Amino acid sequence: MAITTKGKYYLRRTDDGIDEPLLDPEGNPSATTYDCHVCHQPYERPDLAACETHDAQVCSLCLSTDKVGDHVLPAHPAAA
Repeated sequence: MAITTKGKYYLRRTDDGIDEPLLDPEGNPSATTYDCHVCHQPYERPDLAACETHDAQVCSLCLSTDKVGDHVLPAHPAAA
């Protein structure tokens, strides 16, 4: 899809904005759960990203259905 749309609908990020590591020390996805601030459901760490406007986490489903782009992180992290 990314090749077909020239990246229009797929932006690969190197950082999801959450400070906790995505993988545990054994290399498995982290089982830590966070609540999505949009749907208020608990999700494991790999299924979340930081929300740009609300200083919280948002699940991948809510992120993908965000029509106004309110929760989307910038394609590249801000320079520190």
